[in-house]
Amino acid sequence: KAQLTVRDRNDDTPSVIQPAAWEFADSGSIRLLPLGTAFRPGAIYQLTYIAKDPPVAGIGLAATRDLIAFLRYDTSDQNPLKGMAKVALAHGTSQSGRYLRDMLYRGFNETESGKVVFDGMNPHIASARIFLNHRFAQPNRLYSAGFGFVGYPDASFPFSYARMRDTISGRMDSILDTCTKRKNCPKIIQTVSSTEYWQGGHSLNTTDLLGTKDVALPGNVRIYHLAGTEHVITPTMPKGVCTGAPNTAVDARPALRAALLALDRWVKSVAKPPASRYPTIADKTLVTMNEFKVPPVMVAPRGPNPMTQFDYRNVPPTPLAKRYIALVPAVDADGNEVGGVRLPEQAVPAQTSTGWALRSQLEGGQGELCYLDGQAIPFAPSQAAREKAKDPRPSMQERYGDRPAYLIKVRESAQALAKEGYILEEDIDRIVARADKNANFGVSSQ
Repeated sequence: KAQLTVRDRNDDTPSVIQPAAWEFADSGSIRLLPLGTAFRPGAIYQLTYIAKDPPVAGIGLAATRDLIAFLRYDTSDQNPLKGMAKVALAHGTSQSGRYLRDMLYRGFNETESGKVVFDGMNPHIASARIFLNHRFAQPNRLYSAGFGFVGYPDASFPFSYARMRDTISGRMDSILDTCTKRKNCPKIIQTVSSTEYWQGGHSLNTTDLLGTKDVALPGNVRIYHLAGTEHVITPTMPKGVCTGAPNTAVDARPALRAALLALDRWVKSVAKPPASRYPTIADKTLVTMNEFKVPPVMVAPRGPNPMTQFDYRNVPPTPLAKRYIALVPAVDADGNEVGGVRLPEQAVPAQTSTGWALRSQLEGGQGELCYLDGQAIPFAPSQAAREKAKDPRPSMQERYGDRPAYLIKVRESAQALAKEGYILEEDIDRIVARADKNANFGVSSQ
């Protein structure tokens, strides 16, 4: 009763592979027939089968709640932090950030005796929730992000901390609905990369579900978009799968350190954090693909992951006609994003840096979004080099004159961000040193 299908792109109608053309190799894998037949690079194969014995899923939410409750509130000698834990903060990156959002949504920020679990949360690079509270849950599964991930029930309404009506089901909801009713919502600083807008529909966190207007965030929430960053600072795909060089140019870590300290101070009522900073429809820094333009040295994606929703009553799940509308950050003439927290490597650029890349022809799925990688395209060092490469983006020498002048601008940018609270003073020298190391003026720093 199992069925194997194949398609070239997510939205294609799948073709059924006849039963005589494949078989189970063992209890956990399949192979094509005749033996030795290779799977096509980049093709999307989907196996549907009748499963059994689903494990109990979702109890990790209760386990997290109970562990933190024990460390905070238990007064027995069994508690190693007895009397010491005054507040609790949670940080989660990617899947663990989506876990925190789901934990909050499902009402687990309250102990069994009615006390608050986490006073503050920092979900990082996490725009959806998690495939956890489901039969046959796969909590380590990447949600339905772009090419090759089809039908997982975790990129679903609600997305936002703001309460709104779902355009598909008609119901009202938000990530904070339960904790608002129970009066145990934490203070939240959410940090996101550019990749989340392209692969995770992050715009749905700050706009209505049809992408027509911005929505107001609750007072206990801040969102910082770290412009021009990819999901993580190291590549996630093998070399050659994605076009271009991975984006290691813009380092998000200084902003993350500042955000964590800002959350700590906010929870302790010492100081409020900086205002949210992310692209918006109102200031035209959040746009549709019709408005998204890149310089000729780049090829733009067809669009962000469309955030397709599915009817899970069917096997395999079938896509619904109605879709949410995801928007993307606008870019300048260099292809660099103009909204959000622009770290010095982005505000005083030595390159075009993105949170998206495209799959190469060699690995199949050419032109589709390439998993969680971005790309960095350095500026030419000089006008002569730029003209030889037919690159319309001004060169480093044309932009800044020389290296010392460039580094002065980098330092000024870092100082401005530190004054506003988006980075720490102690990171300024590190940021300048990193910019000095990575900038190419065609001559040595001597």
